[in-house]
Amino acid sequence: MTTPEHKEQLTELRQAHPGWFVSYDSGTRVWSAFSRRIPDRREREAGIDFLIKEPSAQRMNEELARQAEILAALPDPPARPALPRTFPRP
Repeated sequence: MTTPEHKEQLTELRQAHPGWFVSYDSGTRVWSAFSRRIPDRREREAGIDFLIKEPSAQRMNEELARQAEILAALPDPPARPALPRTFPRP
């Protein structure tokens, strides 16, 4: 059963890190966070995770903050070339 303290911590984590779906499993006592989008290769190579599991809300907050720092430090991805607006002729 999730305690009122866990519910409060869950709300705080979700508000502080809106790019992640955060949950708490009272059976295993594990905090989990799934990224709301799948990291690209460049982000994965820099250390961005899709799933994070931590034993406490504090450690989860620290790890999600670290993930945000990694993302902020990454340069913008190269621009993709514009696609032609017409169909190629045979």
